[in-house]
Amino acid sequence: TMFSLGSVPTDKAVTVERFSENQINFSYKYSIYSKPHTFAKTIEVVTERATLKRGEAVEIKCVDTYWRYASGGENSPATLRVEWIEYQQFWDECWIAAKQDKYKAADFARFLITEGNFQLAFDLLVDAGEDCYELGLCYEKGYGTFVDINKALNIYLSVDNIDCNRGIERIYNLLENTNK
Repeated sequence: TMFSLGSVPTDKAVTVERFSENQINFSYKYSIYSKPHTFAKTIEVVTERATLKRGEAVEIKCVDTYWRYASGGENSPATLRVEWIEYQQFWDECWIAAKQDKYKAADFARFLITEGNFQLAFDLLVDAGEDCYELGLCYEKGYGTFVDINKALNIYLSVDNIDCNRGIERIYNLLENTNK
C-alpha cells in the first residue's frame, strides 16, 4: 500500500515485481502532460523501475503535474524518497507527525479507516480537535463511535471541500429515503 503524510507528487501506481527478505524490485507509473504549456490536457503515463534494499532508501524521479491557468498544464520535475523501514517505525513516525499537525492527523486517520482501524482513527481525530471530512465520516458511518448523523452533517457543513460535499449529499439522500 502506498501511503504518505502530506503532499506526494502526482499519482503513483506501484507494482512489486520481485521481493526477497532483503530487496524489493518494483516498477511505478506516474503521469505527465505530454504537451505542457499548450492548454492540451493530454496525459502520458511514464513507467520507471527501481530496487529498494532493506534498511536503505532510493530516490525515484517523478513530476508534479499541475494546471496553471495562465499557460496551460505544467510538469515540474520532482523526486520522491522511498525508504525501507520496519512497520513499527512507520507506525511511530506517522503517529508522531499526526500528533503535531492536524492535516497529517487527517491523512493518517484516512489510512487507518481504510485499514479498518476505526477506533484509533476516531481517537486521533478527536485529539486533533479539528473538524475534517474523516471525522464527519466516523460519525456518519459509526467508525470508532456511535452513528450521529447530526454531528456528521455539522462537520461536513463546516468544512468546505469536495469530500464534505459528497458527505452532505449522502446524508441528504439517506434522510430523503428515510422520510419516504
